[in-house]
Amino acid sequence: IGLHPIETQIVKAESKNGLPEKLINPQIVAYVKAHFPKAIITEYSYDKWEQDVELNNEIDLVFDRNNAFKHIDD
Repeated sequence: IGLHPIETQIVKAESKNGLPEKLINPQIVAYVKAHFPKAIITEYSYDKWEQDVELNNEIDLVFDRNNAFKHIDD
């Protein structure tokens, strides 16, 4: 797992085998499980405005700072 922390906030994490769920907000994990039950989260990144979650099926999901789904990124 490649982690790039700033202070105590994880800015980016990635793993081809899937990231541990405890690294990602439970609301985002629940969304992924509900809408993509066979997918695993392989990459997570966070910046000032949004969170980006990449799944093992190449779908890239974007969430806002409050963990609300925004859109699928092309």
